[in-house]
Parts: sequence; C-alpha cells; structure tokens
Amino acid sequence: MKTRVLKPGIFLLPFNLFFLLLIAMPGQAEETSGGLTGVIRYQGTPLRSDSVPVTKDAEICGSSFIEKIEVNSGNKGVSNVVISLKNKAGRSIKPYPHHLTPAKISVKGCHFNPAVYAIDLRDTLRIENQDPILHVFQFSREEQSLFALPAKANGNLTKKFDREGVVQVRCVLHNFMKTSIAVVDTPFYTLSDQDGQFNLPEVAPGKYRLTIWHPLFKPLEKEIEISPGQALSFSTDLEPALK
Repeated sequence: MKTRVLKPGIFLLPFNLFFLLLIAMPGQAEETSGGLTGVIRYQGTPLRSDSVPVTKDAEICGSSFIEKIEVNSGNKGVSNVVISLKNKAGRSIKPYPHHLTPAKISVKGCHFNPAVYAIDLRDTLRIENQDPILHVFQFSREEQSLFALPAKANGNLTKKFDREGVVQVRCVLHNFMKTSIAVVDTPFYTLSDQDGQFNLPEVAPGKYRLTIWHPLFKPLEKEIEISPGQALSFSTDLEPALK
C-alpha cells in the first residue's frame, strides 16, 4: 500500500484563517470591564471670590480679575473636580482617551483654561499662550518653588513631571493668574463636567483607592471595588477647604 506524504503547508491557510478569526473576535477582557459614574456637588454656603485689580496689561487682561466659582446654580454640581482611581495592578482595557489627545492648557485673556487640570505622569503637558504678551509661569509644589518657564507671546511650552502630586502654576508677571494641576500615576482619571457629572469607563475589575480633589474643597479618599461588567455609581457632597 502506497503511503501518501502530506506536504507542509496544506493545512496552513485554513489554520491561519482560523487564527485571524479568533483574534478578531471581541476579547473576554472587554466584556468584563467595569466603570465608575457619579455626581460631585456642593450644597453649602455660597463660595465668595474677591475681585483683584489688574495693574499690568489691562488691555489684554481686563481691569479686574474674579476667580470663577465652579458650582452649578441649578443642581449644585461642581465642575473641574479631579476624580482618579489608583491601583498598581489596574490597566485600562482599551487605549484610554487621555492618551489619544494632547494634555493641554490654554491661556487667553490672562486666564488659564481650565483653572483645574489633571494629567497622567506618563504624559507631557502643553501650555498654549494665546495672548500677544509674554507670560512667565512659576511652578510650585506644596508652596515650594520648582522652576519657572517663559511662554512667549502667542507661543507654547511643554513640560513633563517627574512624580505625582498637585502642582500650582502662577504667572510671575500677572500674579492673579493661577491654575492647579493634579499629576496622577494612573490612566483612570477624569474631570467633572459643568453639572458635576463624571464617567470613568473601561476600568479593569479590582479594588481601587478613589480620590476626589479640587483646590477649593476638602479632598476625599475612599476604597471601592469595580465589578466585572458593572458601572459603579458614586456621588458625594464636598466641603469647603479650610483656609
């Protein structure tokens, strides 16, 4: 009886097709991701903000500066609150949105936009000066000066941070200009919107330390657990920071 010898590669194409179909199928990890949603509110005594006279470049900066109060008069939601989840083992299921767009703060009319920001430690911050005047930005952490960087008229600057924590930025030439940046060591973070609402999707299941931070309010930390396939709802009321 004559023995047939199968040539190598006879079943190679069907196997490759099967393999391609297999990897194209939705992954199990995507099906089991969780998330966190909620609303951050302030329902206490209305916050006051004093008017600061502008003595330099008034034609660009205006005659006075009033710090914007970020509390919605309707639902009492607080905007630009930093919400972050920290877990050394946690990884995003998909490329997280923060890494798909540049980390950017703009300056226009001698105002930082936004006045509170957050950035992943692995990202690079870009500050875009849209004013036709020079700004010199002083960076500090816990009242300790770090460095100063000039931003030429209609110019930009970039900076990468070496560790997590809150960084304050002020303009040396226009002392009323300020912003706060929360540098976080996690991809799971966001800012609340104008209604105080937030959404952190595609979070790997597990236990996390939830941190809620805004410079005008007391910080809040809480241990939570993200379950597979579920969006955990967490809402809270903030208290003013002690000054």
